[in-house]
Amino acid sequence: MTTQVQFKGFTARPGVRAWIEDGLRDLRTLTLITAATVHLERRRECSPAMQAQVHLAVSGPDIHATATDHTVQAVWLKALKNLRRQIERRKTKLQRRNTGEQLVHGPENRRMGATGR
Repeated sequence: MTTQVQFKGFTARPGVRAWIEDGLRDLRTLTLITAATVHLERRRECSPAMQAQVHLAVSGPDIHATATDHTVQAVWLKALKNLRRQIERRKTKLQRRNTGEQLVHGPENRRMGATGR
């Protein structure tokens, strides 16, 4: 996996890059990631000031996440949580499709003529 981490508007403390890469390695246990790009930006004119944008190149559609918060740690944890949720949702959807299970959300999604009996 190629990883690109960029900081804009602030100087990252020592160890932040390694901490971010560790979080990405944890995501690799869920799915195959071929490339990851992480942009962390401090925006002085906005509140909350920190923003994270993450792009993961995976098989199928790529995964994107954006998060904002007041600290680097909080914004990165929010982005990781969002990425993990997207990966798990995609895996669940794929498993349901492979088992032939259909998910019915409500009466508007049922087939015509189905009585539900």
